[in-house]
Amino acid sequence: MTASESSEDEAILPIFFPSVLYRVLCKKGILSEQLLKSTDLTSDSFLDENLRISFNEHKQFILNAIQVTGNSHLGWWFGQQLNVSSLGLLGYAAMSCDSVEEALQTIAKYFKLRAPLYSLKLLTSIDTPYASLKDKSALQIDSNIDFAEIEYFLLSSALSGAANLLSYYCSKGGTGEGNESQDNIVERVELTVPQPEDWEVVYSAMSCTVVFGALYNRLVFSSDVLKKESVAADPATKNAINALCKKQLSELERQHILAVKVRQFILQQEGKFPSLDEAAAHFFMSPRTLRRELQKEHTTYQTLLDKVRENIAIKYLTTTNKPINQIAYDVGFADKSNFGRAFKRWTGKRPSDFRV
Repeated sequence: MTASESSEDEAILPIFFPSVLYRVLCKKGILSEQLLKSTDLTSDSFLDENLRISFNEHKQFILNAIQVTGNSHLGWWFGQQLNVSSLGLLGYAAMSCDSVEEALQTIAKYFKLRAPLYSLKLLTSIDTPYASLKDKSALQIDSNIDFAEIEYFLLSSALSGAANLLSYYCSKGGTGEGNESQDNIVERVELTVPQPEDWEVVYSAMSCTVVFGALYNRLVFSSDVLKKESVAADPATKNAINALCKKQLSELERQHILAVKVRQFILQQEGKFPSLDEAAAHFFMSPRTLRRELQKEHTTYQTLLDKVRENIAIKYLTTTNKPINQIAYDVGFADKSNFGRAFKRWTGKRPSDFRV
């Protein structure tokens, strides 16, 4: 089991984009309870802009949305619903930039504030032997974790949303140079995923080239686009908002640093579950100091340890035929009954409930 696997249950993802999807689907008549099935979310959750959710909860919400809409290509449509306000402070920081290039660089730099699942990179030129890609630039989108079943949705929505925003920044609202459509700006969309079924349903509405099974996830467009100047450029506003974004990013990157390191330490012990004293010694601090520092990150050593044990137990229960008493031993319990009580406390269910 890896650290990335355990982090899928950690509440680290901002609720910004799920909130947008929730609102637009509710406006289309989709019932809230259908979208929130099998999650701990409520309609009020989407009113709290500071709320963080886990990747697994995010994934369940997306799967619900795809199921109730019956649209396996929902990501493309959702991306078209995103606008400058969807990026919050970051969107207005980009609007105040001098050019489209600076706006895209700003979004790429601070995108983690809005969607830490992705990393963005602006390529001002593309190193390629293909003549069709000469004098082209690209906005490349990389995933920071394994997107699993919702990979197609997340990548298509990110690319579609980025294309929509790029179109806006190049339109009369951004550069004052007329209302160019997305099709006139984005010339090529590349995705690393295989071509999905019924793709022709979506492709018939798109005039740009879409390539599946590519090496990268990116939008390709003329390098001339980057030179366009913004009519909303404002140096004072740009500097002020950039300072706020920089501060928020610094605070985000400081959060849970020790907790992540402690979790990784536990996972590296290969079946052993170190005590608080052993963990403290590893980090060259006293147990009291470790306890205090973790409290500052709103967690405890026991919470981190139990979460690792819970995830390992669930993995064994759902992917192996190991007897439950063996799983109990593997996650540090001397007998099945103590493990059963702890597992019920962690999950609200018995270990046998996870066995198909």
